[in-house]
Order: sequence, then C-alpha cells, then structure tokens
Amino acid sequence: MPMTQTPAHEWMLPRLAALLAEAEQAGIAREVAVAVLTDLIDDPEITRTPAPDRP
Repeated sequence: MPMTQTPAHEWMLPRLAALLAEAEQAGIAREVAVAVLTDLIDDPEITRTPAPDRP
C-alpha cells in the first residue's frame, strides 16, 4: 500500500498543513518551513525511539 493511502498519512497531512499555514502566518516562507521540517526529520534525535524518560 502506498504511504499516501495509510491511516498515518491521513492523520499527519492535516496537521502538517496546519503547521505550514501557521508558519506562513508567522512570516516564515512555506519553502523555508518545508526545508526546516526536512532538516529536522533527518535529525537522528527525531528518528530514534525516545527513552522512557523523554517526551
């Protein structure tokens, strides 16, 4: 199943769209917000499983 047809995609898409809209309202260009999100997603701190004592 392509990722665009999963419940995770359906759950994440509106939240991501809202985050991008909020960034634009704060004066951050959409392209910049996407670039920052991409950079953050590539960060090992984001992709690793959190320790039990970390949120």
